[in-house]
Amino acid sequence: NNYIKAKEILENYYKNNPEEQKNPILIDSLGKIYKQLKSYKNARELFEKALENYPDSVFYTLELINTLIDDKQYDKALELTKELEKTTPKCPSTYNSFARIYYRLKNYQGAIDNLKILVELEKNNAEGYYFLGLVQNDTCQAQEAVENFKIALTLNPMPAKYYAQMARAYETLGSLEDAMLYIKEAIEIAPDEINYKKQAKNIAQKMNDKDKADFYNSQIVRMEERVKPHYDIRQYKNALSKEASYNKQTEKQAHQAYSHFHKAHVHLRRSWQQRKNKCPESTFFLCHISNPPFDCLCSYTSSYYSASGSWSACPDSAYCQETPPAAP
Repeated sequence: NNYIKAKEILENYYKNNPEEQKNPILIDSLGKIYKQLKSYKNARELFEKALENYPDSVFYTLELINTLIDDKQYDKALELTKELEKTTPKCPSTYNSFARIYYRLKNYQGAIDNLKILVELEKNNAEGYYFLGLVQNDTCQAQEAVENFKIALTLNPMPAKYYAQMARAYETLGSLEDAMLYIKEAIEIAPDEINYKKQAKNIAQKMNDKDKADFYNSQIVRMEERVKPHYDIRQYKNALSKEASYNKQTEKQAHQAYSHFHKAHVHLRRSWQQRKNKCPESTFFLCHISNPPFDCLCSYTSSYYSASGSWSACPDSAYCQETPPAAP
């Protein structure tokens, strides 16, 4: 998960070896890292250059389209997808791109229409059926959603999200026993997902099953206590800026700034381990900051500094919106 280090290595290799810049493996690897780190501008430029070398590549066109979608440049993404449809009308991924764009733009019928084309072209695409069911769930078409989730689960019974959405559809239909059955399956597969516990609690309350509702509520309380935010990153950045530049602080200044907050973080090591390195929004963690180099830093940047001396991206990068401060 040390994407930042991998990015540095691959970027240096890419820049210093012009003859390798057409290497598909290098382009693919660097592109994946850029997208993982949400460096969309870099990813876009990389795939645009790849298309200069491989102008007929459907793969690089789709990579560029998906990067534009992730970067919320929907007009450009839609224009490219329409061009791709003209040349590859039978490519399922083209219609998945259409669906992603329309879903982001809240054009749900457009998303549904394209997902129906996708699953018609690729009948074994479990994710396609799941996405179709998800949009139908969002548009009060619960019965249709159930049918598509059944197909998705037949094709791939592993993803917890499939069961959770099936439970949501049954809950909408008033089939609470079925809803509870499926949300229990989701929890079994992903026991650390607090939203599934909340969903189960809500279903139990609708069933007037106080014991089950209390059971899931107690689990929710324990999980929320375990992941309770310890420090707001805005306070951290304000304090840090008084003692050192946020991006250019020296090692000594960094240690002083971090150590200033040591007493506020006595339980962070346990929290970090229990939460499997996942970072919630507006939260940051400092572990062993009184004895640098510290074991880890986790913040709104969703990155941490390890004792081995390198920055690593947090496995849960949903809130990774900023570049981490320079490592001490």
